[in-house]
Amino acid sequence: MHNAPCKSTFLCRECHKPGHNSLIHLDSKNRSSITPSNITQSNANFVPLESNTSHNVNSERYSSSETQSMTNVGATLTSNTKVSNILCTAQFLIENEYGQKIKIKAILDSGSCVNILTAEVANSLGLKKERINSTISGISGGEFLVKNKITTNIFNDSNDFSRTVSFFILPKISDLTPSNEIDISKINFPSEIKLADNTFHIPSKIHALLGCELLKTEKFRSYDNSLLLQNSVFGYLVTGTLKGTDSYFFSGLILEKDNLENSVKDFFKIESFPGDSTCDLDESKTFEKQYCEEHFLSTHKRDETGRYIVKLPIIEGKRSALGDSKEIAERRLNLLWKRLDKNKTMATQYKAFIDEYFQLNHMERILDSVDPKSSEYYIPHHAVFRPESTSTPLRVVFDASANSSNGVSLNSILLNGGTVQQELFSIISRFRTYKYAFSADIQKMYRQILVDESDRDLQRILWKPNQFAPVETYRLRTVTYGTTCAPFLATRALKALAEEEQSEFPQAAATLLTDVYVDDILSGSNNLEETKALQNQLIQLLKKGGMELHKRVSNHPELLYDNKNLDYVFPSDSNSVKTLGMQWRPTSDIFTFQVTVKLKDNFSKREVLSNIARLFDPFGLIGPVITSAKIFLQRLWLQKLNWNDTVPLNDLNDWLKFLKDLPAVSKLEIPRCAIITNPVAIDLHCFCDASDKAYGAVLYLCSKNESGEVQTNILCSKSRVCPIKATTTPRLELSAALLLARLVSKVISIIQVQINHIYMWSDSTITLAWIKTPHEKLKTYVSNRVKTINTLCPNFDWRHVNSADNPADLISRGTSATNLVNNSLWFHVPTFIKLEISLPVDTIELNNNEFLNEVKTSCASVLICNSSNDFISDILNLSNSFTKLCRIVSYIFRFIHNLKNPTERKKGKLNISEIKEASNFMVKQVQLSAFSEEIKGLSKGLDIKESKIKNLAPFLDEDNILRVGGRLQKTRLIQDEKHPKLLPAKHRLTKIIMESFHKRYLHVGPQTLLHLVRQEFWPVGAERVTPSPTFSNCGIDFCGPFLIKYKGQRKGTFQKVYIAVFICFATKAIHLEIVTDLTSNALIATLKRFFARRGKCTCIFSDNAGNFVGTNSELKRLQKLMSNPDDKLTNYLTTESINWKFIPPRSPNFGGLWESGVKSFKYHLKRAVGSVKLTFEEFLTLTAEIEGILNSRPIVPLSTDPHDYTALTPGHFLIGRPITSVAEPQLIEKSDNYLSRWQKITKLLQQVWKNWKRDYLNNLHLRNKWQFAKNNVSPNDMVILKDSDLPPYKWRLGRIQEIIKGSDGYVRVVIVKVSNGIVKRGISQICLLPMN
Repeated sequence: MHNAPCKSTFLCRECHKPGHNSLIHLDSKNRSSITPSNITQSNANFVPLESNTSHNVNSERYSSSETQSMTNVGATLTSNTKVSNILCTAQFLIENEYGQKIKIKAILDSGSCVNILTAEVANSLGLKKERINSTISGISGGEFLVKNKITTNIFNDSNDFSRTVSFFILPKISDLTPSNEIDISKINFPSEIKLADNTFHIPSKIHALLGCELLKTEKFRSYDNSLLLQNSVFGYLVTGTLKGTDSYFFSGLILEKDNLENSVKDFFKIESFPGDSTCDLDESKTFEKQYCEEHFLSTHKRDETGRYIVKLPIIEGKRSALGDSKEIAERRLNLLWKRLDKNKTMATQYKAFIDEYFQLNHMERILDSVDPKSSEYYIPHHAVFRPESTSTPLRVVFDASANSSNGVSLNSILLNGGTVQQELFSIISRFRTYKYAFSADIQKMYRQILVDESDRDLQRILWKPNQFAPVETYRLRTVTYGTTCAPFLATRALKALAEEEQSEFPQAAATLLTDVYVDDILSGSNNLEETKALQNQLIQLLKKGGMELHKRVSNHPELLYDNKNLDYVFPSDSNSVKTLGMQWRPTSDIFTFQVTVKLKDNFSKREVLSNIARLFDPFGLIGPVITSAKIFLQRLWLQKLNWNDTVPLNDLNDWLKFLKDLPAVSKLEIPRCAIITNPVAIDLHCFCDASDKAYGAVLYLCSKNESGEVQTNILCSKSRVCPIKATTTPRLELSAALLLARLVSKVISIIQVQINHIYMWSDSTITLAWIKTPHEKLKTYVSNRVKTINTLCPNFDWRHVNSADNPADLISRGTSATNLVNNSLWFHVPTFIKLEISLPVDTIELNNNEFLNEVKTSCASVLICNSSNDFISDILNLSNSFTKLCRIVSYIFRFIHNLKNPTERKKGKLNISEIKEASNFMVKQVQLSAFSEEIKGLSKGLDIKESKIKNLAPFLDEDNILRVGGRLQKTRLIQDEKHPKLLPAKHRLTKIIMESFHKRYLHVGPQTLLHLVRQEFWPVGAERVTPSPTFSNCGIDFCGPFLIKYKGQRKGTFQKVYIAVFICFATKAIHLEIVTDLTSNALIATLKRFFARRGKCTCIFSDNAGNFVGTNSELKRLQKLMSNPDDKLTNYLTTESINWKFIPPRSPNFGGLWESGVKSFKYHLKRAVGSVKLTFEEFLTLTAEIEGILNSRPIVPLSTDPHDYTALTPGHFLIGRPITSVAEPQLIEKSDNYLSRWQKITKLLQQVWKNWKRDYLNNLHLRNKWQFAKNNVSPNDMVILKDSDLPPYKWRLGRIQEIIKGSDGYVRVVIVKVSNGIVKRGISQICLLPMN
């Protein structure tokens, strides 16, 4: 580029002026900082772009003449060599827990909807991780489960940008980016710009992915369009392509999927309790809780009336991060009034609420002209209107989570503070022990606590009395429900009130600290006067903080009013009040349940969860009903239904039955007080039980008064569904005992009752034996649980109870609501507990096998010299490790050798030969005991016709070890694989070897394990059992001829073509090739195409046709002729050793595999094509699609899992998955006159599919090659359902769930479970897949 006046007469295409080339045209509009005079040789590679236009980096290149004119400045960017794709990377600062800033590298991906951080960086930051259960998905539906996220601040290097960002945490984002270093030495970046990542060309770790919008308008591009510089808050991002060897490709578009699993989590959280392992509550104070506590203690104060004034716990430095929120709040207000104008009742109540808020001085009006002293935030508000509610039909919701203009909301900068009060379970537990009980509500508790003047501008709202009135601005003066910190501030102020006034009101202060849940008080005592005094103290104490009690409810009339004013009408016995979510009838002092259900014809999984989540029973009073719901929910989960999928028919019937019966719980009347009046003795009876569906525990209080009257009442219960993985019943019983121990430990710590004796009941003698055994003597699983049980319940009285007398049996199995209502055992325990007789104490026998299996066995470290026949058994009992046993026997042999040969002593580590000698010795000893008759016969040369192993052709080797014979001697396997050593199936040595293989190969599945251990046991032919690639050993045959025409040909001679059918012996896969004639040259060309696509063969079988014999000689002649000029072909034929074998003449049964393939293809293709003449391209397409159909046929089930409906196909061996096709409309019934040429090909394919599938299924159904009686089908067998309406490549597979036999004892009808439901079919309409 030159500075002298340009003499060119050509006009610029951009401004149509002479004096400069179009390539160096600069538009000065909106670009005051970058002008043509600023572009010097230092930045001549780049030119600025218009800010309001977009530029495609991969757009069309300039013409050759223009490119040539800029060769000197841009040659390094226009190379024809391999290019590297450059991702947008930036370096920025991220804040850790101490406020320090750490520099990391990120990919900026505008297609991503979430931000991601690697686990390595997240852990180094030390920030609190929020537990979530979400899924992110990307290209091709790939999904990743995310369990944690963190929220922190990010900054650029100049600290003029900051933002609060939430990051999902994943183990890894990408590999090193770029994958290889890129040469940028010849690239001159504009001197006036700053790159966001100066090391974008050097391979380095990616720590984060940012999906938020961080771009600015300024852009530069290189002259050859290969690079684009895009300005951002971090600097200029480099993207495009450069010369290099980088083959790494990245794709964005990451989406967060909504998860309803959180609803399930909330449901099961109600079923948990602190101390239970399934409860997520963390009692230890986190950094956030500690910070909020210290913030409250240092900032709260009280006004002259005693009311508390608090400050909002704002994240340090985040107050200024709020953007503009007034416009959003005003828009939401206008939408609210549109809704209010449609419902006058709601509008009246809404205005009354706002007026009351203002009249009570809970908010104050401010003028718009008054500027806030600091940041401001306008909280949108809306109505939740439920006219059917009798208490609060209208609720006004303040939405402090609404984002401001920059995406930051008030709640996002506030800290939560955690839980201050005790949990619901503890409060209700104590509530059930009081003789005189009452509940009350602290009136408008949140609004009795003032917010400091400095924070009120963060609680601004907009309001107008009607839709057309001017908008007015107000500030909320009190703690506002809807802000993140509101529950903490309100409950912490209540706790502070109790602590500060404790000396004057000790009883009331204790109640506020232990018996309050948010603003609800549930308390009482066993003395009427004490309870009255407690109420009076509460009234006076709350008055000190500017609060007031209302909605008082009690089981005694004298507790409902004082001497001056009656503030509540004692309810009638038919009425009930809601107390912390439970229905309480105070007059009769009982708990009841109110359940309403809506029945309809079908339910989705989402609707089922919604109904189950409404069952609020935190105390487990209707535990067996809840268990039934849990078991049903687990059933749906195992079927992997989507949220909107309809519940299958069988499950739907069970669900409807459950719903119809559920309202029966309304008949239950459970005493609130679980203790008899004036008790003299109280015992706690605790029961546990387990089934194959669930396990649970239930507690009862048994109290006795002075007159000897005994009363037992259920106190609480908890249940768990069994894990999906199969577990033994004794272990489930132990899990139930552990749940019981945790529940008892929690209850004892919270109820203020003197317990005389605690009885722990279980109907499992094995569990009781484990509990009474020192945990050090038990194996790990049982030992850990027994230790926990004895730690939680030390020296408790564990006893045995019969299953019929165990009320926990109900909660472990679940029951209907009607059965529960009529079951006295559940609510009042066995009668023998109430009787004046000694409770049963059973003697526990410790010789049960299942008990002994969990007891550790001790191994004596002594050398055993045993001359008896049990020597090998004693050796095998020393260890469960085959390797260890081999080493033990090896050292024994070495010891004997050293005694016999003192001058040739063996020393050092054991060698392979010693280990092999020990292994052979153990196998030989086992064979002598298991196959003694066979060994005697074979050693004498006798025929062992009567032996059970005769079909294995056993023989004795030179070491007299019994080995398998057979036809594997032709394989390339080693000696042990050709002729494996025989072992009895159920011997301990066999079991040890199986376990050794299982551990050695990383706990593989049963089928793989069976293959690894028994792969040599069942020979069927050398080529069919040798491990080899697909088509390594195959058969070949020809079929045809077929007539094809040239494109556009109408008359003339049509050309003949043939089909070469290749079939793999090992996988039954089929490959089809078109051959123009049946000559040797054509076949050689066919083989070359086949080898190029499927790999080279080592052995090919064919019939004795003349063309094949000639071909064999042609191959030899070709090898001889081409050996000198073509080394590659020569090396190929010699090293791969193509071995051509011919079956005997006139013996087509020897080629059954490929003959059946020819029949399937040729017969149905002939019928479908008929006289239609296809072009070569059409015939090739049809052949390829038919090949796909043949390779899509099911062979055997893919696994033995009864819930797995997939089958192994030849396609799995070819492409690693089933072969499928693009769905196309059915054309069989349509006339050819209305179809295009390619539609006719599709029609031909569908005809071949229809006919061949029916023929294949019929043959599969018969399978009568060998004439002998066959067993009936059985449950869990995999079958193919005959369905003529399925498109090509589609097979309907299922598992037999139930069989229905005829009068002759044979199966006539089966019920089959398929992937989307259950169907019933006759035996002739299914085809059984072989299971082995």
